[in-house]
Amino acid sequence: MSSQIGADILGLVEAEDRPSLLRFNRDLLGGLYRHVMLVDGNDDRGIDVAIMTRNGFDIGSIRSNVDKTDSKGIIFSRDCAEYEVRTPKGAVIHVLVNHFKSQSGGGGAKRKRQAKRS
Repeated sequence: MSSQIGADILGLVEAEDRPSLLRFNRDLLGGLYRHVMLVDGNDDRGIDVAIMTRNGFDIGSIRSNVDKTDSKGIIFSRDCAEYEVRTPKGAVIHVLVNHFKSQSGGGGAKRKRQAKRS
């Protein structure tokens, strides 16, 4: 899948845990990605966001927004993880991986709050 499109950086949503992503990368993607990172978020079902990068695309820093609040409380249902990735040529890319609240059950207002904070 990702090998067909040639993605150097892959953002993932609804990821269970890092060991599952390592197996996914090894067994289904042929080890295409050198770096696999997931930060545990707010979802009590274990649905998190993650990132995978190819060799040479090093993750320099990770910042979680799991505790970000506004006047209505916690903003992100899972997280809006921020990754700083350095390319092989030295450029720095900032990647935000977010999984907005579901629209079902009246999630529109929370999604708007999440989009404003992202």
